[in-house]
Amino acid sequence: MTDKSRNPFDFKYFVGIWPRDKRSAEQVVREIRDGAGSKPDNPDLDGTDAAHPAWWRGHDHGSGMMTRTVLALFDEPLDGPGVFGNPELELIRQKIRELRRKANGND
Repeated sequence: MTDKSRNPFDFKYFVGIWPRDKRSAEQVVREIRDGAGSKPDNPDLDGTDAAHPAWWRGHDHGSGMMTRTVLALFDEPLDGPGVFGNPELELIRQKIRELRRKANGND
């Protein structure tokens, strides 16, 4: 089977699973292309088991980025310039620098 035959917009993709209902191949392809049947986004469900999958992907990406950023703060020079634009992240940066100074005896 070639990669072309795995294209979900190609009728060959449906060979072997067709027909499971009365819809035509063209109708199913159109529904897939247009997102019909996809889970609607409801912001009230964010952070719950019923949240849209994209919310969880964004959550995972943001958590990973934040973890890498905070870990990098332990390795940055203590006298390094710069600040974070986010006030909460800047506060974390300052606290980590303060802890590092105390740990090094530079109180």
